[in-house]
Amino acid sequence: MSAEEVSNQLVAFDWELFSCVHEVEFVCYVFHGEQARWRPLNLELVLQRCSEVQHWVATEILQCQSLPKRVQLLRKFIKIAALCKQQQDLLSFLAVVLGLDNPAVSRLRLTWEGLPGKFKKQFQQFESTVDPSRNHKSYRDLISSLRPPVIPFTPLLLKDLTFLHESCKTFHGDLVNFEKMHKVAEMVRTIRRYRSTPLALDSEPSPSHLQTKAYVRQLQVIDNQNLLFNMSCKLEPKDV
Repeated sequence: MSAEEVSNQLVAFDWELFSCVHEVEFVCYVFHGEQARWRPLNLELVLQRCSEVQHWVATEILQCQSLPKRVQLLRKFIKIAALCKQQQDLLSFLAVVLGLDNPAVSRLRLTWEGLPGKFKKQFQQFESTVDPSRNHKSYRDLISSLRPPVIPFTPLLLKDLTFLHESCKTFHGDLVNFEKMHKVAEMVRTIRRYRSTPLALDSEPSPSHLQTKAYVRQLQVIDNQNLLFNMSCKLEPKDV
């Protein structure tokens, strides 16, 4: 499966998941949590997907026993991240980058040393986008420069909404804090704006389209960090 095929299917599936999330689910998730009358299941699927993609990247690399093939796979994931970013899917873009930044992957010195300089430089640029310093300024600059359709990095949306909720009281005595409600409404409008234009994938389906689609929608991952780290140490022992 080519990087183009995989990235197209990642973007298509992310858009499908994100489009199913009602804006109220974001508010319900933050404001009511486990006390909510109903669970924001669609939003939970998006969050689960984000974690799944991160672990998928680490799993695929750490299951690759051959060093040359591992370097090739590393290049492929960096290319997938670039293509997701190009198609404005920041959910999978950041998830792939965070997967490559997993300590079990980032410690593979021989693997990273085999990466061509062009890819190393590109990945460093991606890492700067993920950098949380100055309140995720690099990411915020990026997403503010994009026009819809956009698939945002949902965990950061929830972080912003959580900060707003916890830093401002909903009521002042018996009075509603309308300033807080206006800010929440603005965030909801932003989410709505991201998907105000339908997503259109450019490429024509390839013969292996259905196979790639099935693979991307049913990722087999190892989400145990201790196990991933042990696999990493077997590939490249600490004294290498």
